[in-house]
Amino acid sequence: MAIAIQCPKCRKQLSLNEKWAGKRVACMHCKSPVLVPVPLSIDDDEGEELEPRKGKKKQNNAALIGGSIVGVVTLILLIIVYVIFTPKARQNVEKAEQEKLEKGRSKPRTIELNEAKEILTKIANGYAMFSDKHSRGPKDLGEMQLAGDARVVELVEEKKWIVVPFGGMDLNKVPDGVSNTVLAYETEATKSKRAVIMGDRKFLEMDEETFNRTPRVLGTQAGGDPQSKPAFVPKIGISRFKERLKVQQWLRALGLDYAAYAFDKGKSPSKLQDLLATYPPEFVQAIANNEIVVHWNLRRDDVDSKVIAYEAFADGNGKRWVAVNNSVQEIEEDAFIKLMSK
Repeated sequence: MAIAIQCPKCRKQLSLNEKWAGKRVACMHCKSPVLVPVPLSIDDDEGEELEPRKGKKKQNNAALIGGSIVGVVTLILLIIVYVIFTPKARQNVEKAEQEKLEKGRSKPRTIELNEAKEILTKIANGYAMFSDKHSRGPKDLGEMQLAGDARVVELVEEKKWIVVPFGGMDLNKVPDGVSNTVLAYETEATKSKRAVIMGDRKFLEMDEETFNRTPRVLGTQAGGDPQSKPAFVPKIGISRFKERLKVQQWLRALGLDYAAYAFDKGKSPSKLQDLLATYPPEFVQAIANNEIVVHWNLRRDDVDSKVIAYEAFADGNGKRWVAVNNSVQEIEEDAFIKLMSK
């Protein structure tokens, strides 16, 4: 059966075969695209031609219904599997974690607490005496007069159960004060606690959360660390900032504001509020948490040469941002120790 239509553009009459129904064709006169309508009724003698189409449509509908049924059944099976097995899997994981935790809690100390106190006190005394005499930290146990102590050598150099920051800085120049800074400590915690000796030679058994937040004496070599990582690298700290370039920008702004205040007032600021500047809340919080250290109340003449502020912890590459001399530099730890010792 032919379908008669009119081209909407050139208005010419077109007569097209029914096979073009529902499709676009080019007008034979103006070549414009024309949508061929589907006829609403068809003559009886054309019925035979349409039967295959109806059959095909029925087949498609049947396939669609069958696919839907399979999908529903699959979904039901997945829900059943989830309901039955997921709680068991979760319970198994929780059980394994609990067993791991209990094992850690019941793990015996590698060093008895009394002996740990004795050894750490020897280390602190040797470090302090050398530091007072030479204005720097000792490079090894020999400089601490402990190379002849077989038990200290065994725990620090052989078994590596105690960490000592060899090549560290003068205790008198520790930024956060000796009473607030860990000098040496057990490599592994026992029952979430470890023995430590502070810079002021006070022995403590410190929980892990406190240990991870407490500054440590800086050192270029970490005696006793089985992974040979510097003793000053913390487990948490300024690394929480996803974009360290922001830290650089904030320190630059702080350094400029600090210097401007010193030149204007003739003295250094004593707190962040003195600068009368607005800083991002994250930066302010980092200062409050001592993740960014600021040297307030510097002498007026020292503002151009001393470190004004710095990242409390080095990054994974052993570098940190430091604000000094109206600039911000990213320096390695040995250079930082020398700079702080001036």
